[in-house]
Amino acid sequence: MYARAVVYWTILRITLEERLVYRGDFALGTLMRFLPIITQIFLWWAVFDSVGGTSSDDRVAGYRFQNVVAYYLLTMLSRAFSSMPGLASGIALQIRNGEIKKFLVQPVDMLGFLMLSRLAHKLAYYTVAAR
Repeated sequence: MYARAVVYWTILRITLEERLVYRGDFALGTLMRFLPIITQIFLWWAVFDSVGGTSSDDRVAGYRFQNVVAYYLLTMLSRAFSSMPGLASGIALQIRNGEIKKFLVQPVDMLGFLMLSRLAHKLAYYTVAAR
């Protein structure tokens, strides 16, 4: 059990280091991920503003501006933790390139490795975003 925890910690640490090596690419990627969120909030602001304003009493179809933005941000947050884009295509590419053999020969669980690499990506992304 301890050996597996050490392996998983090493995978997480190395993947996190890989994410932070190219700081410019990481910063630009983070900015590009936040632009659609900001654009969506401004879009809803414009919709509510055209109806009469964004005060707490103004409603569109029974919803207030704050409710719509809160719902949108919660869905984006839940989507961020539940999605693994490129999982199937990444595995198919590893099979095609013969890279999958390292998971067959070494005592490293492929799904655990992919999960930890995704966790490291999310950890770095949200740590930078929170600052």
